[in-house]
This record gives sequence, C-alpha cells and structure tokens, in this order.
Amino acid sequence: MKPSPHFLIAITLLAGTTLLLRFYAHGEVIPLKQNFAAFPLEIADRWRGQELGMDKEILDVLKVDDFMMRLYQTKRREPVWLYVGYYKSQRTGVTYHSPLNCLPGAGWNIQSREDIPLPFRETVRVNRVLIQKGLDKQLILYWYQDRGRIIANEYWATRSLTRACG
Repeated sequence: MKPSPHFLIAITLLAGTTLLLRFYAHGEVIPLKQNFAAFPLEIADRWRGQELGMDKEILDVLKVDDFMMRLYQTKRREPVWLYVGYYKSQRTGVTYHSPLNCLPGAGWNIQSREDIPLPFRETVRVNRVLIQKGLDKQLILYWYQDRGRIIANEYWATRSLTRACG
C-alpha cells in the first residue's frame, strides 16, 4: 500500500518541527565559576585586601548568587573598594542592580556621571560616577559583564539580557 501525499507531508512537517525545536529549545548555559573566596586577598605584592561582607538587607535586595565586597589598600593606605555581584541565571527575573538607583537611596548625591574609555585587553567603555555624602566623596567605576561582553549602559545591558533570554 502506497502512503498518501498528505501522510508524507505530515511526517515531513513533524520531523522538521522536531529538529527545529531540538536546535532552538536548549536550556540556559550556566558557566562554570569559582567562588569569590578563591579570589586573592593580595594582588601583585602591592594591594592587600580584607573581606567586608554585606548586610543581609542589602543582599536580599540584590539577590546575587555570589558576591565579593572587599577593601584593598597599599602600604600607604590608598583604598580601593571592590564589589562584584554574580547571578548564575538571568531568567528568574533577578537582574543587574544599578548603583544609580541604590546610592541616592543610601544618601549619596551623584555629582557627575560619564562613560569613559578604560584599557583592558582592548579599550572598553565604563561608567565613571563621582558621588558625595556630606564631606565624603568617592569615585566609582562600574560596568556590567554579560556573556563575555562589557556593557556600561544599564539600558543596553538590560536590553541585551532581554534579547538573549526572551
């Protein structure tokens, strides 16, 4: 008995759909990583660091899977604070947290903001923000890193995330 043309078309469409779904419907790739505890507390025999930790209330807002909050200083006591937040998945609704939102909420005034070139392996654009609270001033450099790219702008970082996950 010879199969009908409608049956052959249906089988072909079913097989094609199955192949397309297997190609496009793969799970989110979660990169392997080491815990931040493995990051050195001494860098280049010049900078010595100490773990600062973070209040539970702040961690509840950030919803990071891992983080590092450290103070590094030279022998002359020149300070550099380093914060890195890690989210293993962006699909759960937890996403980047902009310092431009939380710093004013903590009483800091943003004095200036610009994106500047910063030389890494290649030159990338990062945010340079000067903040002030009373007489204290701090200079902040920050960016977002997602799938190997460095993104300075919060809007573009979120847009990139939406396109990748949606």
